[in-house]
Amino acid sequence: MMKMKVHKGIKSRFKLTCSGKLLFKKRGFSHLLNGKLTKKKRKSKKFNCINSNTIKKKYISLI
Repeated sequence: MMKMKVHKGIKSRFKLTCSGKLLFKKRGFSHLLNGKLTKKKRKSKKFNCINSNTIKKKYISLI
């Protein structure tokens, strides 16, 4: 049986840690940042964690 292909879009947007957490960055902060609040821009630098187990299992299977 052939090996399942990696979903390139999910691989580039999500990061799997050693402890099993699935991290992602919020979208919409790559350009056109003039009108956005400084607080939002600062918070967008951090990675966010996915807490839902059903979504996490679905994405991990595609990575």
